[in-house]
Amino acid sequence: MCHERNILPRLIELQVVNNRPSAETHSSSDHADVHRQLNDPGNSPRVVFSGAYTWRRRRPSTLVVACSDGRLQKSIDEFLEQKLGVVDYDRLYAPGGPGCLGIGTFDIRTDQLKRELKFLIEAHQIEEIVLLFHGAGPGGPSDSVCAHYKRLLPDASVSEIERQQHEDALEALKIIARLVPQIPVLVYRAEVHGDGTVRFVDLRSS
Repeated sequence: MCHERNILPRLIELQVVNNRPSAETHSSSDHADVHRQLNDPGNSPRVVFSGAYTWRRRRPSTLVVACSDGRLQKSIDEFLEQKLGVVDYDRLYAPGGPGCLGIGTFDIRTDQLKRELKFLIEAHQIEEIVLLFHGAGPGGPSDSVCAHYKRLLPDASVSEIERQQHEDALEALKIIARLVPQIPVLVYRAEVHGDGTVRFVDLRSS
């Protein structure tokens, strides 16, 4: 009897666990419901937000090629508007930004980015291209260095990565000149300083 009393709590515990709904089953059921909703042509999507801005038929004439790092987006918008007078622009964002055009053929994304660049220029009738690199400025935090370059050059110093970006900028200019020699290209580097300010330097004048 003592042995039976000892196993009784264990049997109750097993019963509770077995009766508990499976998280995996619940998740699969949810996915199935969503799948049915998306594939039901009679199911009208519910409007969740209506914006104040209206769609504009005219496309922007400027294409900005930059890194995916979202921490710089507001600074980039500020720079483009206040320095270059660019408010609306097409975007070609990827880790490393324009550096992907000049890192060599060992990265399959290089050829892909070239194709996407050429497509956007032709399909959207682009008249100007802005290449934007980014990294740490004097006294800037180490985590402001482009993560894409850290991945490619894990042992490189901040200054070595900056030199590589200069070389990649030159390579990117050559590539774009071959693709679309008639389109002007501007090249800048957003530098994060020790006080958190972001300053943009013209790489074509350095």
